[in-house]
Amino acid sequence: MRTKVKWISAVLAVSTFMLVACQNEPEKVEEPEKVEEPEKVEDPVVEEAEPGDFPTFGYDLGLTRHVPYEEITKENVGDVGLVWSKKFKDINPDIPAGNQSFPVVVDGVAYVTTAMNYVYAFDAVTGDVIWEWIPPEEIKENAERTGLPSSNRGVAVGEGKVFMITNNVGVVAIDQKTGETSVEGHFKSTYYSGKVNALDTATGEIIWSYQTTGLTISASPSIFVVDGKQYIMITSAGNDPQVFVFALGGEKSQAEAGEAEETTDPHAGAEATGEVVEVNLTAKNFEFSPTEVKAKVGDTVRFTMKNDSGLHGIALDELGMNIKEGETFEVVVTEEGEFRFYCAIPCGQGHDTMSGLLVVSK
Repeated sequence: MRTKVKWISAVLAVSTFMLVACQNEPEKVEEPEKVEEPEKVEDPVVEEAEPGDFPTFGYDLGLTRHVPYEEITKENVGDVGLVWSKKFKDINPDIPAGNQSFPVVVDGVAYVTTAMNYVYAFDAVTGDVIWEWIPPEEIKENAERTGLPSSNRGVAVGEGKVFMITNNVGVVAIDQKTGETSVEGHFKSTYYSGKVNALDTATGEIIWSYQTTGLTISASPSIFVVDGKQYIMITSAGNDPQVFVFALGGEKSQAEAGEAEETTDPHAGAEATGEVVEVNLTAKNFEFSPTEVKAKVGDTVRFTMKNDSGLHGIALDELGMNIKEGETFEVVVTEEGEFRFYCAIPCGQGHDTMSGLLVVSK
């Protein structure tokens, strides 16, 4: 699958070549003009974690996955053994099975999430529970409705708070010491929007947003510094995965200026001159039904996602469509051609083969 890169930084080095003709009486060769050495670009620098901490999925903010510890070596790794373990159902029988998150360790405390967005703080040495955060009923009900109770990716810790994305497309900040809720917020987007949001950590308010052209962001960002400027790298998935890099500092980037990239829909505002084509889509056994929709230029095509249990979304890039169960998208088609719609679920397996065609004729 082709991957696009939205930002590239390159340094071109200037080389000087000198040709000397060998003769019996060599001519005087003038000194070549001095060519300034190109400015050297520093290697990316990432913020190191405190000794004993493991604060992110990739150890440090750059996600290098390189741990500078020396206690465990290839000679003694066979002697490593279990110190403690916990069964979440023994702690709270309401926690459903399944877990897709990762633990982080900050200041001797391990923070772990479970299915349904429960959060636990453990003493990293003894395994004793320090505090438990139980999600409100809204989050539990949403997880049951969508059939995705285990879909979360752990927490981020900073500024005295433990931050977690919730399965109802929100964010919660929990007091790092007490386990009490500090801030709650909610994004005005769907599960598969592919939108990058910068939040105020004190209030949860959105400072700026950037709409990627992908459909999901399911990996942690990589944060690094080059020549004193901080960069944030984010990948988005979907039918056309891409890489996005945001620069902080110096000349204002679109993100810093608070400008959100507007996705332009060439069909928006078009006048309907034809019929209304109702499309009620269902998803079963890794296949959409129907798989082909026919319309004519000027028709209004109305897509509705039905009987899906929240496991699939559907997207059609050319029309700007990205909907999930129970949602409807309506558009006037203004040009003929074949337009592919596909499953917008944020994982692979058989879902990658789920697609269909909107065929528009004159």
